[in-house]
Amino acid sequence: MAEKSATSHHIIIDPNQQTEWESVGLHHLTQAGYNNFTLREEPSEFVLPNLTEKMTPIELAFIDGWHRFDHTLVDFFYINRLLRPGGILVVDDVRMPSVRRVMRMIHTYPCYRMVGHVPVKYSTKGKAVEIVKTAFRPLSKLFGKRIAVEMIDASVVNSDTSLGLNSSVIAFQKVGEDSRPWNWYENF
Repeated sequence: MAEKSATSHHIIIDPNQQTEWESVGLHHLTQAGYNNFTLREEPSEFVLPNLTEKMTPIELAFIDGWHRFDHTLVDFFYINRLLRPGGILVVDDVRMPSVRRVMRMIHTYPCYRMVGHVPVKYSTKGKAVEIVKTAFRPLSKLFGKRIAVEMIDASVVNSDTSLGLNSSVIAFQKVGEDSRPWNWYENF
């Protein structure tokens, strides 16, 4: 968590903090002595554009919202605009295929570098089962499980592993301004 100081301010976006979580997060913050925060109980896709419009710079962002690809991507899109160079982006639940796919994209951004991750421990059998279940589910339906397993491209598995994407949590540091040209694209 960011340092406690008179100038630090925490913006918490959690539409369910009071309704589903019974304010347990707020309780822990105040118990730890953090009182300088704002809770926005709205979905992040509505709050983040507002913060961008106000040009609210941030030093630390933690994404742990809706775990669908589009929501994670929208969260990153706005956080990328708000996060100052040197700031840290932490993303939870990277095991989920939709979140992991966004992490593959962020990994290609020239202004980000991965600075830490919490690896997920897989047995060899467990890893193969996870890959078949997530990445090759459509192939299994079309061709049967045996053929789908034979079609696994080891470079995809190795790539996720070598990128640190077989993780539960990943931290990126923004190492500079986002100066990509308007037509920039990298495969991910």
